Amino acid sequence: MSDLLIRNVPDALVETYEARAKLNGRPLEDYVRDVLAGIEPAASVLTKRREELIELTKRNLSRFPTLLKPMARREFREGFEE
Repeated sequence: MSDLLIRNVPDALVETYEARAKLNGRPLEDYVRDVLAGIEPAASVLTKRREELIELTKRNLSRFPTLLKPMARREFREGFEE
């Protein structure tokens, strides 16, 4: 396995990663390795939870198909602008 040295990393970024690593009970080196590999633990947990919520919403909406009528994108946007 190779070593990697990254210079001139902003202090704020290092502090952020140190805090995240500490919250996960892991060494900074392990945490950054996972970030570089694209498997940041917090992101994967959030993605899984998002998928669960989408599935739950679909199931609930399918139980009451007459409650929601199809809505045009314009109508949808207008609802948020009021």
